[in-house]
Parts: sequence; structure tokens; C-alpha cells
Amino acid sequence: VDAFERDGFVVVRDVVPAELLAASRAAALELFATYTRTIRARGLALGLGQRGGFREIVQRHAGRFELRLAEGESGPLHELRAHVLRSRAVEVARNALGDETRLVSSSCVVARVDCEARPARRGRAHRL
Repeated sequence: VDAFERDGFVVVRDVVPAELLAASRAAALELFATYTRTIRARGLALGLGQRGGFREIVQRHAGRFELRLAEGESGPLHELRAHVLRSRAVEVARNALGDETRLVSSSCVVARVDCEARPARRGRAHRL
């Protein structure tokens, strides 16, 4: 709770096995490539805050994109979500935010290596 109050976020280490993280990363990059190819094929482009005709992807900052995960699908990203929900991370979140804490949606962020650092909550910079 102290770390959340001080930093605006909490890191819970070793919640997800490395193999699941690797599979989730590969799935996110594949999904991102599919969305961006389709957007280009339609003659559209993404810009800050624009969805390019998709509800599943939005550009949040230069070089940084958010991919929303659809409910009821399967694959590594959904396995990751399910694993986190069964983990001690939920207990940590409830301790920091209260017993009524619920996960209402899921998304992942894909960022290019050259993406500039963005300020996190409470003014701290981070790199994705």
C-alpha cells in the first residue's frame, strides 16, 4: 500500500512464468502487426487518440499503442489475464485499492524501441 501511495503503482514480481510472458509478448506483437497491416490495407492511418477504424487498437503516444483484449477469446494474452486473476497480484491490488476492486477490462501496450519515455503517475518517467 505504501508503494502505491508513494509511486502510483505497485510491482508484484514473479507473478507470471517466463514462458507465458514470452508467449504473450509474441501474441501481442502478432496482433499489433495484423491490425496495422489491415489499417494500411484500408488506406487508413493511426494518429494520437485515433483508432483507424478499429475499436481494438488506439495510438496513445508517439510509438506507443494500446490493444484491447476481447472477452471470451483464447490464446496467450487471455491465459495471461486468467493467470494474473488467480495470482497474489489481485490480493495486492485489493490491499492497495480496497476489497471492491474488480478488473473491468484488459489491454496491453505495444511500444517501439525508440518510443520516448512517458511520465507515469506522480510524475515519474518510464520506458516500455
